[in-house]
Amino acid sequence: YDVFGKDDILTGPVGASDGGIGLMVGRRFSNRFQLGVQFVFIRHLIKDREDKLINFEFMLTGTVFFLPQSQWRPFLRGGVGGAGIFFDWAADDRLVASLGVATVAGGGIQFHLSRSFALELETTSTFANFFEVQDSSLADESWQVRTSNYGWRVGLGLILWF
Repeated sequence: YDVFGKDDILTGPVGASDGGIGLMVGRRFSNRFQLGVQFVFIRHLIKDREDKLINFEFMLTGTVFFLPQSQWRPFLRGGVGGAGIFFDWAADDRLVASLGVATVAGGGIQFHLSRSFALELETTSTFANFFEVQDSSLADESWQVRTSNYGWRVGLGLILWF
């Protein structure tokens, strides 16, 4: 795991099952299509370290629903936006951030309990291409990187329509 492009900054394995939270705000344009803005925050556990590795994503997403009149509604979702990986050293006040563009693709199913409430289960793949790193311990210094990060995640959510 290396998204910072320098030898003295974290490389190594992160946890296989980390925790996070997300929020999507969107609008349905029909029974079959929804456009949304998605925010995701994930804290990664690093093997044998106290430091924190935090992943943040913000994306514009599109969702296509199948069987729109059914109580069980499968869907496909894709999106594009930005991503950041933030590494916070426990030993000092150093914060290193790697920033770039990201895409998401996946699918899932919604179970509609009523007209305005549903449960959602989704599995998505994320790909981020990082291009700039900023280091708080170095005054006004940033550097260019060309590195990528790829991963999968599973989410369970509550859907409310107003």
